[in-house]
Amino acid sequence: MHHANAFVLGQMVEGNNKFYQNIPVMNKQWGSNLVVQIGTCCPNEAALATERLVRAGANEINLNVGCPSDNVQSGKFGCVLMKDPRRVAQICKSMVDAADNKANISVKCRIGVDNEESVEFLYNFIETVSLIGGIKLFIIHARRAWLKGLSPKQNRSIPQLNYNLVNECTRLFSDLAFVLNGGISDVESIEDHLETMDGVMLGRKIMNDPWFLQKLDRDLYGVNEFPNHDDIFKDYLRYADEIQEKYSCRSTVLAKPAFAFFNGAKARAFRGNLTKLLSKAKMSSNDPAFNSNSVKFSTLVHESIEQSKRDFLKTYKPNMPTL
Repeated sequence: MHHANAFVLGQMVEGNNKFYQNIPVMNKQWGSNLVVQIGTCCPNEAALATERLVRAGANEINLNVGCPSDNVQSGKFGCVLMKDPRRVAQICKSMVDAADNKANISVKCRIGVDNEESVEFLYNFIETVSLIGGIKLFIIHARRAWLKGLSPKQNRSIPQLNYNLVNECTRLFSDLAFVLNGGISDVESIEDHLETMDGVMLGRKIMNDPWFLQKLDRDLYGVNEFPNHDDIFKDYLRYADEIQEKYSCRSTVLAKPAFAFFNGAKARAFRGNLTKLLSKAKMSSNDPAFNSNSVKFSTLVHESIEQSKRDFLKTYKPNMPTL
């Protein structure tokens, strides 16, 4: 999620490094699948952010009214806005007008906030935002959010899932599209939910296990041929080196997706060695405001893999996975 005021303040402007570090509009591989999420409580900010994102090539701009973090609450946006559906509708209307039919506008929300969790509460929110704001697509995390007492991480697991409430909305608003989010991590659950929902959103499942996408393609869409893992990893390293060189993207940011390519003991060894190398590269840089360009990202990755291989040889046990 990007705060819309970053566009207003000039921090996110086409042509500067920060814009391209965060929004990969220059990567043609994304085709027509680039969705950018923003957060704000100001219609004017939302409109300006939408204009710039549409101009840059985003195909969908999503308004986040589901985040419960303290920082987001202090800015009076995110999940706290669900208590003011007319405000959300005004923001959405400004985004729809700014997009001018050149990109879709959607909303991601929760089923409720604090003690508010009911068909009536969610119905009123969706009706107001769809009628006044012109929104036709809602992505709903099927948990309420607690604004106090739970961390954002806890808010993703502790509040009880209520898929039935989301399903009821699909029945009440047959002219709208609904995507279900929250607690979905296997193909069987996805298939079940797709019988009543227009789509299913997988977030941290894919972030932590990107290879699950191949299982989805095979089981849901009948795809049987995939590039092997080594080739995909090499493609990622080429992409990482490119955005590091062009846009000064930090190696610590590029490392996070790379960690997910390995599992179990492999992941722990690789993560530990790459983290050490990143720290060493940062400390050895002569630039006080170190950026990742001082050492090529792929070089650090290859060094960490070789070190992990050596570590495994030192502590080899039967059936231990190797890199």
